[in-house]
Amino acid sequence: MPRECKNHPDSFCYVCGELTLKAQRKPLSPLVKTAYKLYFDCQVGDQDKTWAPSVFCTTCYSSLTKWLKEKSMPFAVPMVWPEPRCHLTDCYVCMTSTVGFSNKSKHTIKYPNIPSALRPVPHNDTLPLPEPPKTYSLEPEIDLKDSEPQPGASNDTFNDDEEYSADLVSRQPHLLTQSELNDLVRDLQLPKTKSQLLGSRLQQWNLLE
Repeated sequence: MPRECKNHPDSFCYVCGELTLKAQRKPLSPLVKTAYKLYFDCQVGDQDKTWAPSVFCTTCYSSLTKWLKEKSMPFAVPMVWPEPRCHLTDCYVCMTSTVGFSNKSKHTIKYPNIPSALRPVPHNDTLPLPEPPKTYSLEPEIDLKDSEPQPGASNDTFNDDEEYSADLVSRQPHLLTQSELNDLVRDLQLPKTKSQLLGSRLQQWNLLE
């Protein structure tokens, strides 16, 4: 996707995917990244990608850090952020209307259910609450400066609006092969139970060959 999103990715929480106003945004500290990894059995990722949020909402931040003190999150699988393929039909950040909502009214927002944004999955019999560890070590800070775009280096391949729109409209959904699904699971560092859940979701959406 060569063009910038309609909304900034940091308008959304990396964990729950919901609109996060500036006053409710929390940076990814070593403590919360550690809690995320231990709770969801996968690391915080995609922080070098332009389409993924790099903030947590205060609710998810608080719930994760409190879990280390034997609290819990409301869901077993967090938001997953595959690369979107089209700003118009497959971009969670662009397709979610965020204008005019306050902290009190944002619960009425309707979020899109699309392949490039896998929504959180609640705990159930097969996805029980994890036990917090007795001891743990903090995740190290990662310097992403080398991954950031350099001044003057633009990735805006399409500068003409008409050409851009025509290109997006003509795109068709990409059906994942088993090999591509395996690569995605490996990139996301998903454990077996969550990789099976991802495969099931993609089958429901008819996105597997």
